[in-house]
Amino acid sequence: MFTFEKIEDKGLFEEKAEGLSFIQNQCFEKKWSAQDFLSLLLLKTTACFVAKDGEKMVGYLLISFIFEEAEILSLAVLPAYQRKSLAANLLQMAEAFLKEKDVKRFFLEVREKNHPALNLYQKEGFIQKSCRPSYYQNQKGQSEDALVLEKKL
Repeated sequence: MFTFEKIEDKGLFEEKAEGLSFIQNQCFEKKWSAQDFLSLLLLKTTACFVAKDGEKMVGYLLISFIFEEAEILSLAVLPAYQRKSLAANLLQMAEAFLKEKDVKRFFLEVREKNHPALNLYQKEGFIQKSCRPSYYQNQKGQSEDALVLEKKL
């Protein structure tokens, strides 16, 4: 049984940052340290939602928000837990939170060739607004465009 929660206890930020870093680094080429996550968790303009399998953190959604806009900073689910609607549930949880904050627009960048993520975001109501050429760099030094997606809340 999966559970979902917003990380709110500042006393647990350091411990949670370790888990978030582990998930990020299992899912993406670009590595984020626990310190990277901790510095973001401490900001008043960020929020983090996690998916858990029992006590094990298996996915997260990290967002930033200010005034009427929000942006997804990172969304990741451990490979063994993908395709179980965890990411969709995290997005829905974040949207409910953002609506309470009177956020009107939700943005993200996604690799143009990341078809599973694009499918998820389209199913969740995001539409393409623009393209950022050569936004991402892989470990081989090759660049890839980012699509900017938006959802009106």
